Amino acid sequence: MASNSNREFSSNSVSMRISGNLNSKRKAISSDGRDQMPPPPSRENLNSSSPSSANTQTVASNFVSNEGTPNEGTPSPTSLACASKKVRSEVWVHFVKLKDDQGNETGRAKCVYCSKDYLANSEKGTSGLWKHLRDTCKKFPNKKEFVEAYKSRDKMQKILNFQKASESEKSKLSCWQFDQQACRDALVKMIIKDELPFRFVEGEGFREFIQVSLPMFQIPSRYTIVRDCYYLFVQEKKKLHALLTSQCQRVSLTTDTWTSIQNVSYLCLTAHFIDSGWNLHKRILNFCVVKSHKGINIGNAIDFCMDEWGLNKVMCITVDNASSNDTAVQQLKKKLTKKNAFVLGGEAFHMRCFAHILQLAVKDGLESAQYSIRRIRDVVKYVRGSP
Repeated sequence: MASNSNREFSSNSVSMRISGNLNSKRKAISSDGRDQMPPPPSRENLNSSSPSSANTQTVASNFVSNEGTPNEGTPSPTSLACASKKVRSEVWVHFVKLKDDQGNETGRAKCVYCSKDYLANSEKGTSGLWKHLRDTCKKFPNKKEFVEAYKSRDKMQKILNFQKASESEKSKLSCWQFDQQACRDALVKMIIKDELPFRFVEGEGFREFIQVSLPMFQIPSRYTIVRDCYYLFVQEKKKLHALLTSQCQRVSLTTDTWTSIQNVSYLCLTAHFIDSGWNLHKRILNFCVVKSHKGINIGNAIDFCMDEWGLNKVMCITVDNASSNDTAVQQLKKKLTKKNAFVLGGEAFHMRCFAHILQLAVKDGLESAQYSIRRIRDVVKYVRGSP
């Protein structure tokens, strides 16, 4: 009888330790000495519960009934011996180690919710106890939240690694751990930076390389990569829009157009600005298809992009010396004049590209030497073509 009372008291003390972390009041103890089922603990309380011996002794000393009888609240030597042994696993918040008549551990543990006992010696570990809480125990409160918290635990051991971002930087010692989402994000950035096709992830060579270097990584399909690239674009666009809104007073724009091999006209618009920390930034705002290289089409594309980004205060815009760009700049100047967004009345709004002017000057200077250059090319061609 003494052994049964001590064993039952140890179970009650652990149950009261769990319920003691809650904000709700303790339930009354029934007449037969067994306390009722504690209210469902939250995930924060489960994570903050520490199975230290000091907390166990404190709860055991405060374990008294509503009538205030000291004989039921006095901790037994067996329970104090159990509390004196420090355990590291959080599973012992939900289980009680069983002891025999001599106070020795039997190698089994009982669940504080459903009173089912399991083998729990040092050789077997606590995997079976965790499995009982996740799968078997029907009286375990907030089971769904607990399972999600258990799955999201950081259970993998980290590896020391020397990382080097670029050739100019020094190597830094850091802790590395496999993360599926981080590897997936890095793969998306690699495809964007190196201008790789989306079907690159389905290549046989790439899959063999991943199986050897990182076999736990689940390679996404090319359709998933397309969605990830678009999601990354949306996120970066939001960050840039927030930066332009909060730390940018005026911007300077540069634009250029060209035609691809497929005879499709493209336009690229770049913004240059200085933030509140006096750091110069250069960001591409738009890369789009235009109908043609006519000035009205270029002006409409730039005006639409400025409205999309909320750019009203423009310092200047730099373009090459094409006549179509003159038409586009005049169109933009008329719209911005109505908004009173110019400095010096827009006198310095239209800037011509110096590199393009230098190219035209050099090309015009070489026109006088075209006859000599042509003769030299013919001589080189004849020498290379001779046996």
